Amino acid sequence: MRYMEKSAILLVRNKDLISEGILGKSLFEYTMDTLKTASIETVYYCGNDVQDERLTYASSYKQLFDELSQEEGRILLVDIDYPFLRPETLSAMLESEGNLVLADYADITDVFALDKADLNSLEELYFDQMPFGDDAEKMRVSDAPSLSIAKEFEKDRINRNWQEKGVHFEDPDRVYIGHDVELGKGVRLGIDVAVLGKSSVGEGSEIASFSRIENSTIGSDCRIGQTVMKDSSLGDRVRLGSYTEIGNGCSFAEDVTVGGFTSLRNVSVGKSTSIGTHCSLSFTRIGECVRIGNGVSAIDPDGGDDDLVEIKDYAYIGNNVILVAPVTVGEIAAVAAGTTLTENVEDGDSVIGRTRQLTRKGMGLEYIAKESKR
Repeated sequence: MRYMEKSAILLVRNKDLISEGILGKSLFEYTMDTLKTASIETVYYCGNDVQDERLTYASSYKQLFDELSQEEGRILLVDIDYPFLRPETLSAMLESEGNLVLADYADITDVFALDKADLNSLEELYFDQMPFGDDAEKMRVSDAPSLSIAKEFEKDRINRNWQEKGVHFEDPDRVYIGHDVELGKGVRLGIDVAVLGKSSVGEGSEIASFSRIENSTIGSDCRIGQTVMKDSSLGDRVRLGSYTEIGNGCSFAEDVTVGGFTSLRNVSVGKSTSIGTHCSLSFTRIGECVRIGNGVSAIDPDGGDDDLVEIKDYAYIGNNVILVAPVTVGEIAAVAAGTTLTENVEDGDSVIGRTRQLTRKGMGLEYIAKESKR
């Protein structure tokens, strides 16, 4: 038997919905992933509103139909309005005989399987309804209300799947898990938690309510307070306080502790390091077993991204220290509370960089009396 290439023509009924997503995945990506899993080798598209290297472009459907109708074999016509198509259904439609339509009505922008030779008489053909395919596959997303229904349906389906695998939800109706997410057994998720993109959460970790995790990796047995985290990774047994923001490629080793109300951007942290509350650090490299107090900031006066702050192993940074990049704190070095650090600290040294306290007798009373007369 001569080999027949599996091919499909991608149809877009509502171009405004091309980039619309369901739990972080666009309708276009739903369709392309399904076609790939069904081993569809060539996907044709007419138009320039979608740019993707996986598509084979044609100038018009008429020209495409004329060319393909000269070939043998069958072809699919698939609209992105149907995000829940199963690859098994598409494969069965290709392998069956006759003209088939997935839904119970025929429309030129639907899901069809037919012989290539019949493409030019598409509107004159009679289509038999596909004898199988579940109701979810026939769910059409054509406008904002139907998109909302599809999002709710997919959320429930994904959450049920994870519950069966041992993931605990405080309220399954208020948790949002993306398609490419991996969750370990025993993970616990609070209400209004969103884990999206290519994220993973290790076994036994807990994520508090109102957190959003996107394209990030969380190790095992972590405790995550209310946190927004993007494009970052955490090792095992990391502790994050509430109202914490982690982003721009942060990387934490195991047993790291971060206090609440802290913002970290492009920060790497060695194992067993603790960072206090109300800290703001960016472009900072922190070693192992470092202790950083509350209210510590790392700033770059030039506003560039190349100037780094480096804090080496076993260093101590007191409360309310300002680290002005570029600056390095050596191993087993200490920076006293309230210091504004502008120069490197050598290994084992201690630095205090505060101005001497100046007391002026009676000036406080004079100042208050003056202000009260305004």
